[in-house]
Amino acid sequence: MEKVDQLENYSRRNNIRVIHLGESCEGNDPVNFFVNWIPATLGQEHFTEPLIIERAHRAFGPRPPADQRPRPVLIRLLKCQDRDKILRIAAQRSRENKGPIKYDGKPVLFFPDLSASLVKCRKEYDRVKTELRSKDIPFALLHPATLRITLPDGRRRFADQIKLFCETNCPSSPNSFILWDTLKAYLRGQIISYKKKYMAEIEKLETDILKLEKEFQQSGSKVLYQSLLNMKLKYNTLHTYKIEKAILRTKQRYYELGEKAHKILSWQLRKEESSRTINAIQTEAGSVSHNPVEINDTFKQFYANLYTSESPEDLTKMDEFLKTDNPILRHLIKMWCETHRSLGLKVGLSPITSETK
Repeated sequence: MEKVDQLENYSRRNNIRVIHLGESCEGNDPVNFFVNWIPATLGQEHFTEPLIIERAHRAFGPRPPADQRPRPVLIRLLKCQDRDKILRIAAQRSRENKGPIKYDGKPVLFFPDLSASLVKCRKEYDRVKTELRSKDIPFALLHPATLRITLPDGRRRFADQIKLFCETNCPSSPNSFILWDTLKAYLRGQIISYKKKYMAEIEKLETDILKLEKEFQQSGSKVLYQSLLNMKLKYNTLHTYKIEKAILRTKQRYYELGEKAHKILSWQLRKEESSRTINAIQTEAGSVSHNPVEINDTFKQFYANLYTSESPEDLTKMDEFLKTDNPILRHLIKMWCETHRSLGLKVGLSPITSETK
């Protein structure tokens, strides 16, 4: 189920969800409306290139009455970079305005489009965020479900165990500094406990696998064989998670084939490739073009001109050039003729070669 959820979120990676936007404001052509509305709302200066929207529509369901909340709008963009830019600028504008972006006097919110299971997981932090907000502690909920807390000495990220800690300590904590020191000690103990439990599970699996292998060699039972396979699968899964973390820390930029490594490294390569993408080019006419077809044609024409010979193709012009009274040219022709004769090759006669013979 975890892999299915990952695939579902991956398929939504280019989507954004707009909340509280009034019904029917997009008209009969929602794609054209949002192509113009998003830059106008977030700031035209941030969008030097036109947005490319594949589709835009309301969430499926009956249209609500006028006094109820409107349906969310789902927008699918062609480029994931545009989606990230929209979410980043919307969050920045909200911080600058100390409130959500407004359209027709009503607040409008921009969110990533996530699966139902991930939304449920992120909602578990609602009470924690309320407690942190009441203590004036800056925070952010990062993808997929990691809580980042900003304190005077820097930022910290936590994914688990914070909810229980805040429920127990936030109401009685006198200030944020004592809360932070207590939280560090609590999480340190959780990490030590988790690592100890992890190593104990590894050791137990190794012992059980050795024991089952000996029993299977003696009996050859199919039941023991299946149990042995299940234990080895669990053992490999625990080690695979550890290997994934080690590969991510290496920050390699080359492709390496493997069951898990190729997914992580190919993602890094795609990210590196996207940073080198040419989004604009100056054509021969002097204008700047953002069209991918025109960019490819400009490169094609540039290399065609680069490898085209500048020497004249007309034989008459070539003869006129060779007949010029140039001592350097005559010396080069003389050397060419002598080289050909030394190799036993025939040299054609011409007004110049006859003089140099």
